[in-house]
Amino acid sequence: EGRVLREPRVEEEVDGKVQVDMATKDGMTEQNEQQQQMVVDKVDKLAESMEEAELAKTPGTEKQIEQAIDEEIISEKGRMVMLQEKLNDLFSERRVTVRQWDLTALALEGAAAGVTIAGLIALLLRPR
Repeated sequence: EGRVLREPRVEEEVDGKVQVDMATKDGMTEQNEQQQQMVVDKVDKLAESMEEAELAKTPGTEKQIEQAIDEEIISEKGRMVMLQEKLNDLFSERRVTVRQWDLTALALEGAAAGVTIAGLIALLLRPR
């Protein structure tokens, strides 16, 4: 009852599967190493091209790089942080220079908006 019967055919089949699994594992390990080497090679090529671009940099491209960096920083900060900074700037004590023409146009636009809003309220509140 407690004996285990061994069949040579079954043992050979199991040994064969184990050998196939080991060969597959070795092949996958080799493939992973090749992929890692490819990634390292690509990173090295990218670093070399960046170094070449740095050496060949002209004043025009430097400005473009700065703009790209600024755009990246803005995207990292997020829209809410940028909005908060702009609102803080609107209510800051910073001094600005404005032409008289711009002030006049601003005053007229404000007056026109006020008259429009007052007219809409009067229209809505009038008796029918």
